[in-house]
Amino acid sequence: MLESNTLTPLFKRMEAAGLLARTRATGDERQVIVTLTDRGREMQGRAAHVPACILAATGLAPGDLVALQRQVMALRDHILQAPQQKGEDG
Repeated sequence: MLESNTLTPLFKRMEAAGLLARTRATGDERQVIVTLTDRGREMQGRAAHVPACILAATGLAPGDLVALQRQVMALRDHILQAPQQKGEDG
């Protein structure tokens, strides 16, 4: 999952490029509704083939790629949960 501090700068650049629009939700102003503009939908259409190209470049079957992603995420979680150890100097 991506955090808002990661997404906000990206959304600002995309909005400045005319690819999306951001509006505050009426029921909860903490929420931001993001919608593609016509230009953003055009780019979405042109980029639709990218995921298949990336998958093909890996040389993996889709199920194998999903399994690898799960393993990498589990590894990340274990590293983040591991107790901090002091180095030889500390």
